[in-house]
Amino acid sequence: MTILNYGVEGVHYNLTADGLVEFTEERGNYQPWTNGVGNVTILPPTVEQGDGFWDNFKAYYGTAKEIPILGFAYDSSAVSTEMGAVANVVAEFMLPLCTGTVDPDEKIPEFLEKLEQNGINTVLDDANAQLDAFMASKEK
Repeated sequence: MTILNYGVEGVHYNLTADGLVEFTEERGNYQPWTNGVGNVTILPPTVEQGDGFWDNFKAYYGTAKEIPILGFAYDSSAVSTEMGAVANVVAEFMLPLCTGTVDPDEKIPEFLEKLEQNGINTVLDDANAQLDAFMASKEK
């Protein structure tokens, strides 16, 4: 785990007398996405993080609360016509808006108007009603 995230000891980093990782200049040539490579809490902490960093990290994340809507899945079958119409509007506007090939000051109001004309509010009302029912069922 350490070699994947920090590189080779003596090349990309050195360990201090306290067992902390101190990166070398060579580390600039080796920079993986640490959070995407397994359980980071088993890594030795860096000099910047300090001793006890991972214990503090675990304690902090250990206090996290469950996401209230965990388990909710929207069923759009009652508004399938509106969902198709909204998808068509999104398909029409998404690429030009995301690539900057149109003036957003002009196109976003047009996009929003077309969404409304094609049932986005019906979809939102349906989704909110389902979410409200889901949340009410969790409170029981």
